[in-house]
Amino acid sequence: LGAGRGSSASFSVVVAAAVLIQTGVIIPGDNGLSAEEDFGIIDQASYLGEVCFHGAPSGVDHATSLRGGALYFQRDALSNFAQPTIDRVPEFPELPILLVETRQIRSTASVVRNVQQWVGSHQRGAEGRINYIHLTTELIRKMLVAAPDLLSDIECICTVQLSSTS
Repeated sequence: LGAGRGSSASFSVVVAAAVLIQTGVIIPGDNGLSAEEDFGIIDQASYLGEVCFHGAPSGVDHATSLRGGALYFQRDALSNFAQPTIDRVPEFPELPILLVETRQIRSTASVVRNVQQWVGSHQRGAEGRINYIHLTTELIRKMLVAAPDLLSDIECICTVQLSSTS
């Protein structure tokens, strides 16, 4: 395991799943629960691991580590205790991803702390920006639901951009 790119989330998911399987809480393929119910149990346990690493994580890193693919993730940004909404983006194509190691040390805990301080000292401005992000995300989500073929356009754009950088 390295640092960054959700490594603490990946670690939390793997440890949570292993402990839940070893203790018999989850019996893969034989516990009467659906895969989504198993995911829900692992999700809750791995979130606690992320709390240990970061204090008040958003939940998006461990959600993507657990489920993979593209997810629509929504949580009340002004509440650390709100249960997020997580929906899989249907038929999302596999996209080529280029990761670049910048060797810049990042701390999710300090970023979260800085955002919380900013929200606390700029309440009205923060609510406006968060609402703008929400509306933009909802617009894109509605566009993708109404015209799922846009996803193939996104795949094409990403492939062309990555090809031109090599």
